[in-house]
Amino acid sequence: MHDYGTFLNLIITFLTLVVLIVYTYYTRRQTKELIHQRRLSVMPSIFTQVISENNIRKLRLTNIGNGIALNVTIDDIDKYDSHEKGYFSFLSIPKIKAGESEIVIYSEKDLGRDIESKDSCIFLLEDHGLSKWMHEKYQKQ
Repeated sequence: MHDYGTFLNLIITFLTLVVLIVYTYYTRRQTKELIHQRRLSVMPSIFTQVISENNIRKLRLTNIGNGIALNVTIDDIDKYDSHEKGYFSFLSIPKIKAGESEIVIYSEKDLGRDIESKDSCIFLLEDHGLSKWMHEKYQKQ
């Protein structure tokens, strides 16, 4: 009978260990998700929109997140739809506070000379979806 009690004690201890390991795993997973959600809640989130003011099309960035977006930059975009070599260059924005918007200033670089901002950049951004491009690019990081 003594051996039966020892064996039963061993099984109960083992099952307690298994339950403790499973509980620890799920608790750790929940903690990681909570930390991730907390970080997301204070991050900026940028929404892009093409607007028209006085028949001039502009790109507006709006911070719809809860945090301040610092050093907002848009990479140069090659003019791959054009027969000419060139790209669109965007000025960086130092910061966009939560709930605020900023207009992006850009220029067209063509064969080594600067050209005044044109609607072609905005059409390019609309056609190819800057928001989608930014989302895809930064989801990979």
